[in-house]
Amino acid sequence: MDFILQKKIVALQEIVMNVSNISRNTVGMETSITESTLQSLPTISRGFQDLVRLIPQAKVTGGGVMALAGQGNRFNAFFIDGANNNDIQGIAANGTNGGQTGAPPVSVEAIEEIQVLLAPYDVQFGNFTGGSINAITRSGSNENKASAWYYFRNENLAGRATQPVETPGNPGVFSRPRLPAFYNQTFGIWNSGALVRNKVFYFALIEKQSESRPRPFNMSEYRGNSTQQQLFALSDSIKNKYNYDPGSFLEGIDELTTTRVNLKIDWNASIKDKFMLSYRYNYTERISQGVAGATLVFFQNIGFTVPARTHAASFEWKRFLKKEMNNRLLLTFTNQLDNRKWMGQLFPRVSIADGSGFITFGSEANSGVSAFKANDITLFDAFKIITNQHVFTIGLDVNYSKFDNRSIPNYYGNYQFRNLNDFLNGAFPIRFQRSFLTTEEPNSKHADLGVKFSTLRSSSFINDEIRLSAKLKLNWGLRLDIHSMPAKPKKDAFFNDTAISIISRYYDLEGASSGEAMRPQWAFSPRLGVDYKLTRYGINIRGGAGIFVGHIVNVWTYNVYNNGIGSIDINPQQLGLKFIADPYDQPTPQSLNIDPSNLKGELNIMAKRFKYPSVFRSTI
Repeated sequence: MDFILQKKIVALQEIVMNVSNISRNTVGMETSITESTLQSLPTISRGFQDLVRLIPQAKVTGGGVMALAGQGNRFNAFFIDGANNNDIQGIAANGTNGGQTGAPPVSVEAIEEIQVLLAPYDVQFGNFTGGSINAITRSGSNENKASAWYYFRNENLAGRATQPVETPGNPGVFSRPRLPAFYNQTFGIWNSGALVRNKVFYFALIEKQSESRPRPFNMSEYRGNSTQQQLFALSDSIKNKYNYDPGSFLEGIDELTTTRVNLKIDWNASIKDKFMLSYRYNYTERISQGVAGATLVFFQNIGFTVPARTHAASFEWKRFLKKEMNNRLLLTFTNQLDNRKWMGQLFPRVSIADGSGFITFGSEANSGVSAFKANDITLFDAFKIITNQHVFTIGLDVNYSKFDNRSIPNYYGNYQFRNLNDFLNGAFPIRFQRSFLTTEEPNSKHADLGVKFSTLRSSSFINDEIRLSAKLKLNWGLRLDIHSMPAKPKKDAFFNDTAISIISRYYDLEGASSGEAMRPQWAFSPRLGVDYKLTRYGINIRGGAGIFVGHIVNVWTYNVYNNGIGSIDINPQQLGLKFIADPYDQPTPQSLNIDPSNLKGELNIMAKRFKYPSVFRSTI
């Protein structure tokens, strides 16, 4: 009897596997904050700082400042899907793109996992002396998912004052008042799924945030000489005499609006090729002013607006050549734009001494001419070869940043008066300050005001992870970083030919001269890590030591290239200068009969031996 087997196709039931890389073998100090922790962790700011505070070696303070491993908050490295998310300019307290606004650079709803590296002895990680924080955004799957959220908070959801205070106008009557009216709301939606089942997946998110926090000024606490009626009279006088509205001094302003967009595509082209494309957009605008107090009166239009816009994209290609060979290529691009603007009409800044206090109005001094834009490009490639005992990693890490920055403080004039009567009666100011370009006069028609410069970091590395036994694993590696500044600053011939010889008699300039930036610096980062398991006692011992080379604050570099700014700082009475209300007709050196060559402003130079920061770190 013959038996013939017939071909039959049977579809087995789908099996879903959730795999996390948190359990991967590591040698060094690192922490992964997974999705389950992110969903259960309470957060008010919905920013990195509320999440990073889980790290024992992190110090998180107000304003989103995060200091890791005892280093300054500006020496961390922030990444979103591998793309550089550092504050490229280097002035934000929280160290991230758009950080001047105080808003987080990405929605926490978009984050799937956060990896915080403090002492990774795998040398492919570098460019920080504090810590490296990498946020990995969500990806899609075959299952279609969506989520929507809305958060709202106002004065009715906040408690009353903790201590009774005397009711204004009712001496001896105490109460616990509520906070002044404010609101804070965030809403958004995301959706994920498959464009092509088992092949192409997507994730899309949009979130909007708006805040308004009052800053009321309590006149009863003011220690200056002027009364509330006198300040009202000052405001009326400015409006009538100069046709300028300084705004209210009783109500401060602090407003924020944000739009965040995240798009991500994952493509499983084949068993050997995996692609990922991620795009993020963040536009935030904060309107703020100085905080008034017992010795300070700020009129509202002394405030400024900070619009911060970031475009960022990441492209990743994982290629599995053979069972024992694979390659990871990562290309990232980040574009950042921060342009400060004044509030209300443009007007010179005026500060008036008022006994123990000061009265200030006019346009904010640093917002007259202020523009910053930057592009950051990174190429990262890591090639791995796996043998019986070794995992070799060889790679490149190249980063190029291009900057276009302009900052001219006090360009529209900064006047100081001895007292309120002097200003109202048209007396001479006691001080006048103004900065200006020595080569051109900026105005609203100029499109190219920036100081252009760039930085280049070229890194190569080799790493070997050796598994000597089931209990013992070693990791050693060597990383080489080369930092350079391709463009040269402007040269000041007088300083190089004359001033250096005189200054050197009293101060060691360490080879610095005008027109020279940092020379290319070579930095070696050897690292060694050990992982040993005492399986009998359930103990795992990890330790190691190594050198970590970080980055500098780029605003320092900008100062070296920004040598075309002159400044006036005079006693106006000596030159017969009275207050000029027209911001576009402020005094020039020529109108004051001053030789412009004597008003070159400050000159910033860099020592020949200047190096990027580095630390030696060991852990056990």
